[in-house]
Amino acid sequence: MANSKSGMDDDPREILAAQAGFVKEVRTSQRATWFPLIVLAIVTFLAIPIERLGRRTIGECGAVTSASSTPHFCRIYSVSGLIYWPIALVIAYAVISNFYKIKSRELGVETSARKYVIPGAAIAILLSAASYLLFLFSSRQRSVLGIYFMDPSNSIIFRALAPAFSICLALLFLARFEKNNVLLVFDLLYGVLVLWPPIRGLHRTGFWSLAPYRVIDGGVLLIVGILFSLTQRTEAKRRV
Repeated sequence: MANSKSGMDDDPREILAAQAGFVKEVRTSQRATWFPLIVLAIVTFLAIPIERLGRRTIGECGAVTSASSTPHFCRIYSVSGLIYWPIALVIAYAVISNFYKIKSRELGVETSARKYVIPGAAIAILLSAASYLLFLFSSRQRSVLGIYFMDPSNSIIFRALAPAFSICLALLFLARFEKNNVLLVFDLLYGVLVLWPPIRGLHRTGFWSLAPYRVIDGGVLLIVGILFSLTQRTEAKRRV
């Protein structure tokens, strides 16, 4: 009887521990961080020819006076890029959602990636709408808003509305969905890369000016996606 009572006392703890271990194992086995990263990298690379070869317009022109010279420049907008990004990102998130759904079914545990996909799509649409409104106002000749944004010190607002930062915010939800601290750390570093131009060391002009940034943004996503793929496949083999 004593042994039976002791076993009854220990059972709840053992059950809870086993359940916690099972939940952790399921979450780990469901991780497929590499797939969203690679899909978003492809979307970023595809933007290069679309932004360059599609319709472009020249917005407000101005000058920034420095100690040595007064450089003149104009902002160039890719109208096709403004249309491409929200559509491409929403399609990408739909593909990612379907991938996670299929993967969870294969593992025998039905789960949904809506907690990541819906916020990601919403962020992409909202920031794209904000970018378009900013384009409408700042592309008007002699507009107060346009003159304000000609100052390079204010260009962080452009970067905060950029597609790369939209992806960065969406990855925060993916890290939470997957309970993936490694992805969270990467995403924070990626945010620094997106918002802090000096780390890129690029000062490009002309109609190809966005291309180097797209290569960097997409390249980082692709490389990290490949690394996650290799790591997660190794972990999957160990569990088997």
